[in-house]
Order: sequence, then structure tokens, then C-alpha cells
Amino acid sequence: MPELAGKNALVTGGSRGIGAAIVRALAEKGANVAMTYDRSGDSARQLVRAIEESGRKAVAIQADSADPDAIKRSVDEAVRALGSLDTLVNNAAIARYNTIADFNVNDFDALFAVNVRGPVLASKAAIPHLKEGGPIITIGLGGCRPQRGRRQHCLLHDQGGTAGVQPRSGARTGAP
Repeated sequence: MPELAGKNALVTGGSRGIGAAIVRALAEKGANVAMTYDRSGDSARQLVRAIEESGRKAVAIQADSADPDAIKRSVDEAVRALGSLDTLVNNAAIARYNTIADFNVNDFDALFAVNVRGPVLASKAAIPHLKEGGPIITIGLGGCRPQRGRRQHCLLHDQGGTAGVQPRSGARTGAP
């Protein structure tokens, strides 16, 4: 029997890249998976079909990870679609590459909303649905990719660490 058989997971930003790989890995290990996407609906639907063909439940939920209401709704929809929630993977993230001189307040606000506030709000929404010790995993992004000849900085490029967020511990202490 697969090690995650009967478990249900939500992966934010799960329609492409690292998120899609996480979704596939969870499904291969037996989990049913809900994923959020912002603009990659076709990719999300293809991934859902592939997972369903393997005999697992899957659902794609359109949600902007900068929108607090959309984050809460995505957790609620995942629970409704899957019946419960055992694991949350905060993967949705954005990056802005620029020099400090060229960063503006809108860049900062967008980065903070998705990369810091988003995982905190998703974790807060998921905690009431998780069993004691149910994992919340926040995927951090690596360093910046410098451009030749330019001094470049990435603001808020590491999701959880930037604000000292430790959502995993919240799953243990806040779960029913």
C-alpha cells in the first residue's frame, strides 16, 4: 500500500514547476491532491487528468495567492473536494529581479503579499482542518540569479525565512 494512501494534501502554486513536481510525487505516493494556480489553468487541468488517470482524486483551484479571501476559499474548496486535509504545502511564490534603485513599492508589496503573507494565511486557514501534527511545509526559494554587469538584489525571495515564519509548528499547536 502506498505510504500516503488515504491522505489529502493541498499544494499552493501546484500547476507547474516545483509545485507540479510536488503534486505528482504526493499522488505517486498515494495521496489525493488539491492544487492552486493563478494563471496556469491549462497546466493545472492536465495535471488533474493525469492524477485522476492514476486512480487518485485531484482538483485544481484558481486562487491568487496575494488575495486573502482567495487563499481562505482555496483551503475550504480543497477540504470540500477531498473530504479532509492532512497536509498543506505552501509553494506559491513570485520573484522580482531588479536593482534596488529600480525596485518600487508595488514590487515590494506584491512580493510580500505572495511570498510571506500568503503562506501565513494559508497555514492559518488550514490549521483547523489538520489533525494534530499534520504537516505544513513551506517551500523556500533559492538565491537570486545575477545579471552580468548589474548589481542585482532580490527582495523577499525566501518565503518563510524572511519574516521568521514557522508555520509547521503552528500545525501542532493550533490543530484541533
